[in-house]
Amino acid sequence: MSAKVKSTNLTDKRDIMRITTRDDAIPMKDVTSGTEISMVAYVIEEVVKDRGIDPSGEIFDCILVLTDTGELYATRSETFINKILDIMEMLGDDDEASADLTSEPIRIRITQQKSRNGNNFVSCSLA
Repeated sequence: MSAKVKSTNLTDKRDIMRITTRDDAIPMKDVTSGTEISMVAYVIEEVVKDRGIDPSGEIFDCILVLTDTGELYATRSETFINKILDIMEMLGDDDEASADLTSEPIRIRITQQKSRNGNNFVSCSLA
């Protein structure tokens, strides 16, 4: 798979690579609904399945979320990605908000929900 960074709150390329090259991300679908985490960084990537067992060429977005305790979470949920972008946009309008979340992490609540057609999806809200 090849990936291209689409959005992040980080500015240092090494910090971005520290997140995108990790292989220990916890799938958000495995997180209990209602769990709260303190997000210090996020990276949204456009991923292309162009290698390996399934080189289908499928393109999708994925978000990686780093917590203040060093855990890394990942999901392809469009709902989750859109909610994080909305939260960051709203907080970015605040003069006190900073792109550097390490000094003031953002506390988010992860939720698991069912769509109308019965599929599970991951979402989040500001905690």
